[in-house]
Amino acid sequence: MKQINKGSKHLIKQINTSNVLKIIRDNKEISRADISKLTGLTPATVSSTAKRLIQMNLIKEKGSGSSSGGRRPILLEINREGAYVIGLDMGTTKLRFGIIDLYGNILKKDTKSFEETMTKDSMISFMKKSIYSLLSDEKIKIDKIVGIGIGVHGLVDSLNGVSLYAPAFGWRDLPIKEIFEKEFDVEVYIENDARVMAIGEKWFGNGKDINDFLFINIGTGIGSGIYVDGSLYKGSSNGAGEVGHISLEDSSICNCGNVGCLDALASSGGIVKRFNELKKNNGKNEYIVDDFDSKEVYNLALKNDFEAQIVMKETGIYIGKAISFIANILNPKRVVIGGGVSDAWDIIYPEINNQIRKRTLYNNKEKLRVVKSKLGEDAGLIGAGTLAIKNLFDFVK
Repeated sequence: MKQINKGSKHLIKQINTSNVLKIIRDNKEISRADISKLTGLTPATVSSTAKRLIQMNLIKEKGSGSSSGGRRPILLEINREGAYVIGLDMGTTKLRFGIIDLYGNILKKDTKSFEETMTKDSMISFMKKSIYSLLSDEKIKIDKIVGIGIGVHGLVDSLNGVSLYAPAFGWRDLPIKEIFEKEFDVEVYIENDARVMAIGEKWFGNGKDINDFLFINIGTGIGSGIYVDGSLYKGSSNGAGEVGHISLEDSSICNCGNVGCLDALASSGGIVKRFNELKKNNGKNEYIVDDFDSKEVYNLALKNDFEAQIVMKETGIYIGKAISFIANILNPKRVVIGGGVSDAWDIIYPEINNQIRKRTLYNNKEKLRVVKSKLGEDAGLIGAGTLAIKNLFDFVK
């Protein structure tokens, strides 16, 4: 695959170029003179930078703006058709993948389920074939792909592009970046799946306007991404954000070996398990279905099923308790909740809010808002693509 040439990649890293790209992207359309005013760069520097960015097809001229006297200025905008990225959202059971433009819009996407017997090699082959299937579209020219972003569950060394430990896949120290850069000859970036979702929300969703927020993904598992002062916080050994392993009570055994973890109680599997246990305890064994998912429990709750309603409300209580712990430690301004369980928002949110009001110190809850993910089921896909987008712009940490 052809990529932006080395000279151009070096140019993208330069501070002036990044600043110009940022200003153009943030303002949608803007003149060279206004860029100079906003950045403090000289008109000559702005003009030469804009010229090179136009040659790279990253920006383009768009008509004329209004004038306060003299010639009307030529406006610049991001060239939506000049460059694209590919995002891969590696769930534990399926892969979401797609092509995304520089504004976070998905141009093409697909979802494929993993086979139960996949080996490491067959999984990598599966991912490669999925990428090639995206590039079969004649409308997307190969040389316009400027990066690939991959979100993977578990521990990730994002700096070196290595999956340190992905328990669902049996991966340890897998050099994903190296493997896919060799295959596609384009820059590849990887990050933990929940952090990838947080990055997507920071750039294109409900975290765009703030610097301190927490994103929680509640689905098959529970993880989070933490933004502190505008930067993604990863911890001393890349382990920050494991909110799913906050222990809430002495009950269900978690996959990690601990007892009463949020993951064991409020994940999709935890919801189904508690639903089945409550049905059994109430002597309603005929309603127990092992292959249920949390969506079906939620749908039963909407139909006034007694046990389903209790379980879904309890789910909100557990999530609210966990958020209150975090709020008292980190004092975020916002908590964004995504993942499949968030689809039950109308039932779980009131309980989440009640627990936060009860358990969080006044100063930490006064301005705290809990909201649903703006990106929804595409948060992981868009976030993965954003790994490559943000490297291109290089202005958001």
